[in-house]
This record gives sequence, structure tokens and C-alpha cells, in this order.
Amino acid sequence: MPTKNKSILHRISRWALIILLIILLMAIGFLVYMQTNAGKAFAKQRLEKYLQEKLDSRVSIGRLET
Repeated sequence: MPTKNKSILHRISRWALIILLIILLMAIGFLVYMQTNAGKAFAKQRLEKYLQEKLDSRVSIGRLET
């Protein structure tokens, strides 16, 4: 394989690895955030809003436990 093709393949694989690592770190960050009180409050608020729109009724969630 010519050197130029190796270089291009190496650059593509390195960028793919970087992108995968970023996605993994974002997923881990999201999971950690959802364990905090702020994350639970955010999820609770979004769930209540979604259910109220779907059920066309008032919905209240006491608390979320993990």
C-alpha cells in the first residue's frame, strides 16, 4: 500500500476513534448528570410536560429514584 494511502487511512481511523471517544464521554457525562438532583429535576419536568401533552391532563410526578 502506498504511503499516501496509509496516511489517509491512518487519519480517518484516528478521527473515527476520536469521534467514538467523544460520544462515549458524552454518554458517561449524561449518565452522571442524571444521577444528580438537577438531572432528576430536569427529567421529571420533561416527563411531566410530555405526559400532560399526550394525556391532555394534569400530571405530577412526586420524585424520581435511581
